[in-house]
Amino acid sequence: MYQSLLTRKYLTSKVIPLLAVAAVMLCTATVLIVWSIMGGFLTMLLSKGQTLVGDVSITWPNVGFGHYEELQKRLEDDKEFVGGAAPIIEAPAMVELADGRREVVSVRGISVASYAKVVNLETTLWWKPIEQPLRKDVSRRDIRLCDVPLSEVETLRKGYQIYFLLIAEADRSSAEFATAIGDADSAKLKATIDSLNRRALERARANGLSLSGPERNTARPMMPGSAAPMVAKTVPGVIPGIELLGNSQRQTEGYYTIADVGRAKVDGGVGVERRWSGDRTLLLRVFPLDKDGRPTGRDVARPFPVVNEYRTEVFEFDRRTLLVDLESLQSMVGMDATLSATPIKDGPGIIKNADGSESFEPVPTGKIDPARVTTMLVKAQPGVSAEKLQERCVQIYGEFSRQHPDVPEVGTMVASRLIQTWGQRNAQLVGAVQHETILVLVILIIISICVTFLILAIFWAMVAEKTKDIGILRAIGASGPGIAWLWLRYGAIIGVAGAVLGFAVSYGIITNINEIHDWLGSQFGLALWDPKVYYFSTIPSTIEFHRAAVVLAGGVLFSVFGALIPAIRAASMHPVKALRFE
Repeated sequence: MYQSLLTRKYLTSKVIPLLAVAAVMLCTATVLIVWSIMGGFLTMLLSKGQTLVGDVSITWPNVGFGHYEELQKRLEDDKEFVGGAAPIIEAPAMVELADGRREVVSVRGISVASYAKVVNLETTLWWKPIEQPLRKDVSRRDIRLCDVPLSEVETLRKGYQIYFLLIAEADRSSAEFATAIGDADSAKLKATIDSLNRRALERARANGLSLSGPERNTARPMMPGSAAPMVAKTVPGVIPGIELLGNSQRQTEGYYTIADVGRAKVDGGVGVERRWSGDRTLLLRVFPLDKDGRPTGRDVARPFPVVNEYRTEVFEFDRRTLLVDLESLQSMVGMDATLSATPIKDGPGIIKNADGSESFEPVPTGKIDPARVTTMLVKAQPGVSAEKLQERCVQIYGEFSRQHPDVPEVGTMVASRLIQTWGQRNAQLVGAVQHETILVLVILIIISICVTFLILAIFWAMVAEKTKDIGILRAIGASGPGIAWLWLRYGAIIGVAGAVLGFAVSYGIITNINEIHDWLGSQFGLALWDPKVYYFSTIPSTIEFHRAAVVLAGGVLFSVFGALIPAIRAASMHPVKALRFE
């Protein structure tokens, strides 16, 4: 009984215990906020990465493997584990960017029909009409809204290409556009621009979903006064990551505008070009390998119209990867079906290889080598973990490889770790974020230990101050353990109060962190989280309650540990000496 009465008295009559509660509150809130945000980024990274590569990949790099249609069917027939399978080719390539630079990138050949079963391609396509603005786009300046601000329409009359001009060259030459430009009514001009922008975005979405577009060197625009535009030939297209070409510039609000791109001139000067990516043709250059994985010493270049851009919010993908048609890439890298040929000693002659070595000239065998891919992406059924799907893929691939001696054996694939989950495949990227999260957590734990010493100091001083009270309690029969429990109980209550208040504070901050950040930016100009620098456009704003439980329990335990030594000191006091204490 006396423990309860004295605990309540000490807690409400002194300021120092309230400071201890505040210290626990701030420590708990800090740990929970930072851990939730860092953990949220890791979760976001994993989920965004899976939007591009699925849950499990079966990969035989460089030379690839054949009979992939059969492997795809075997996987898709397993409805319990597999939600979809998509064969792709991954190969290095070189592209020329808008400013004339050439960069080495990763090209991915896909079949849209199967790829859509594993990756929701439409959700990653950026250029398409949207009805609701992004959260930070309060001024509705995103071009995809097709809602040009009336105040800026007049700039078109002056011949400027402003940020919302997503109109193809054919549309800019149309009679509809020419008539609207000449009309004095700005509202009509706005309506025409909005309509043409929406038309361009709908075309971009359709072309992205079919991975094809007009061959621009054969397309002729509709001239003013003509009845209909010339129809361009449709050819396979390319979808680069939105950070690759340099034509699209990300804004603070998270949307993209058409960027001014510098280009070197023949005379040595630098010109400025503003051109939507959807108006570009991209020259893709690949470097084929032979069936043994050796360089052939030649390169293959082919122009592709840019039909859209994708954004996964994983910067490495959006900066270094582009998508093309699977059959087109197969023919470029020499992975299409070909007539089989074998070097025979008694063949027609000796040939010199690209590396200077010599070999016997191959002689056709009359057989057809099947088309090949380098990777099979596999998506799990809802509720199936990536690890379980990985085990099932190993089983299915084992059955498949035993029936086809010309594909790598399952033992080789497993030993080489080429049947992997997304996390295993990108272990370096994921591991870096995990290590940073753990490091930050360790630092925060060290900070939390400081609270333990703070409570220890406060309780040590309180025990010294209440020495006579302890002597009186011992004199009237209170036991040593009872005295110790008084102070431990006191520390536990301070820990619980601080942890609960810390959770309330952290919950309020985390769930409103983006709004708080926006307010700081508008009031004080503090852009701590600029989407132009940090690739995720929003800060993670969810609390994982199992983490919250760990942090809250830690706050209580640290408080109890802080009270432990003063409690032992109080319990060991001699009653007579305590009563004589001055």
